[in-house]
Amino acid sequence: MLHGAALFPRRIGVADDEQLARWLTENDITIFHSVASYFRVFADYVEAQQKRLHSSLRLVILGGERVLKSDVDAFFRLCPKDCRLFTAIGSTETGTICYLPFEYLRSQTEPIVPVGSPVDGMDVQIVDDQWRPVRPGQPGQILVRSEFISPGYWKAESSSFRRDKSNPEVIEFLSQDLGQFGDDGILRHRGRSDNRLKINGYLVNLGEVESVLLTHAAVDD
Repeated sequence: MLHGAALFPRRIGVADDEQLARWLTENDITIFHSVASYFRVFADYVEAQQKRLHSSLRLVILGGERVLKSDVDAFFRLCPKDCRLFTAIGSTETGTICYLPFEYLRSQTEPIVPVGSPVDGMDVQIVDDQWRPVRPGQPGQILVRSEFISPGYWKAESSSFRRDKSNPEVIEFLSQDLGQFGDDGILRHRGRSDNRLKINGYLVNLGEVESVLLTHAAVDD
């Protein structure tokens, strides 16, 4: 906004795909940012109409949940040739920790797109439940070490954070996300280690959902 740009937030739950396609064109949207599942549905609509996305689009950012190879394929079929796709992984506590270079996306063959390599200033490791590094290539929990992440939650203790004993400026965060580094040094996301999952970019605790359902008179267990 400081440089004359404009922000166009849109409630996707109250508009259909045809309205969104028209809205992107009428407002000359240049950067489209959404969760992958919504882009997937919208891309299906655009393709069914035998159209392509508006030529003003120069960047598509997909985050908040896993990205599929079919999403990447749809991007290359439907977006302008000079448009770029950005996929990454991060959290509220850390910000973006890994991203996948655009050149890598062109040759993507895996059904679920890898989340990429660590960004500058982020040390990403795969550890066990005791915060100990696992053997190379083995799956485990994603641990983030950096001077640029949250030191903890506001007025709440958490065992997910600790300071590096050798360098107190570095915060270590155990994300509860499971990951695995391939031989190419690229991180793959393998789901969650706890009873939570992401729906449309929001972290949902299934235990909380269960506890509410159990209060209903028609539900025994």
